[in-house]
Formats: sequence, structure tokens, C-alpha cells
Amino acid sequence: MSERGTKFLRNWIKKNVDAAPYQPLYDTRAKVLAEQCAADARKMKVSVEEIEVEVGDLADCILKAMNQASGRETNRAAPAAR
Repeated sequence: MSERGTKFLRNWIKKNVDAAPYQPLYDTRAKVLAEQCAADARKMKVSVEEIEVEVGDLADCILKAMNQASGRETNRAAPAAR
């Protein structure tokens, strides 16, 4: 287990995920933030695998943090009807 990975992620989320309102379908924003987080982690010599072993998929974790920060109750927007 990597406390270093989860500590990095917690601090990163505090600095980069705010309570600003997000668009209804913002899974894409979570993926962009996950890529930024991964790049920042590599700069600090923390591997994404080290983080994901503790929290699961990084984008999903960031999406949950975005939902919490914005007061949303659901974790994902409903898929678009085809």
C-alpha cells in the first residue's frame, strides 16, 4: 500500500478541484484533470500505478471529488440517448 500515493492525490485534489459549477456532462473534464494529475505525479516521482492501487481509476476518483466539491450526488451523468 502506498500512503505516499494517496497523500499526493489528496493534496493535488485540494489544489486543483474546486467547488465551481461544472457542465452537466463533465466526465471529459475529469479525464483532463486526471492527465494533469498523472503528469504532476510523475514530476514528483510518484507513479500513477502507485496512486491507482489505493483509489482505483484516477479519472473516476477525480470525478468523485468534482461531484463532492460541486455538491452533486451522482457520480456520472446519464449517457446520452441514441
